[in-house]
Amino acid sequence: MPAHYRHNTPHLALFASLVALTLAMQAHAQPDTLTDNAYESVIGFDSRYAVDANSYPYTAVARITYQNDAGACSGWFSSTNTLVTAGHCIFDKTTGQTLNINAVYPGYGGNRLTPVNGVCTVKKTYLYPEWLTNNDSAFDIGIIKLDCTRKDLQPLSYAYLPDSIDFRNVTLTISGYPADKNKAEFQWAGQGKLLDYNTHFLTYNNDTNGGMSGSPIWLDAGNGKPPLVIGVHTTGFSDANGAGTLNGGVHLTQQMTADIEAVNKLP
Repeated sequence: MPAHYRHNTPHLALFASLVALTLAMQAHAQPDTLTDNAYESVIGFDSRYAVDANSYPYTAVARITYQNDAGACSGWFSSTNTLVTAGHCIFDKTTGQTLNINAVYPGYGGNRLTPVNGVCTVKKTYLYPEWLTNNDSAFDIGIIKLDCTRKDLQPLSYAYLPDSIDFRNVTLTISGYPADKNKAEFQWAGQGKLLDYNTHFLTYNNDTNGGMSGSPIWLDAGNGKPPLVIGVHTTGFSDANGAGTLNGGVHLTQQMTADIEAVNKLP
């Protein structure tokens, strides 16, 4: 993320290994273009379902809009004014420019004139150089510091899923704004199974589509507890015939959770 911080220090230490990015650069690319499903895959029968974006936890999932409606992405709130998303939803590596994010809508439900859950604008963005310069998909994650009209938004909880415990086949939920459903104007979710994972990456059979990059990947914590985000959806895979086979996302590492927490604390 464009500036890296360590959580266990007495103050926020800015790491030179991360690069601070702002919206000063203008972009002309189309992230997760509304007509391009290349980044995500529907696997066989489409099991996604519409959700009530005005109810938690879906209020903590946001639609990211771009200048001239040039595509859509999703993201999730880790604090009342901090959004986590995919790195490619922030920066276009083809043009080498920061994407021009027009607005971020938490719990968006198709009304941009009077959004029920308010609207946010970008203050600063954060990306990892491992993805920015080395194209390492395990670091395709970004954090956005926001200025939001709603100050009491309940964020999502998040944690690192340890490698020492086998969580394969556990049920995952991914919720975001797919382009193939009303042009990303409404939030849809889908459940699937965690197929495999390592320290940096998760694979699963949840159905997704373009526009859902940046969506939270969460576990049901059970016992009435809120869901627990363990990753960020970033990509899909298909066979030689173009049929979806599986989807994948960044597994939140211990360092990433510490970095998110550090950015949460920034004004």
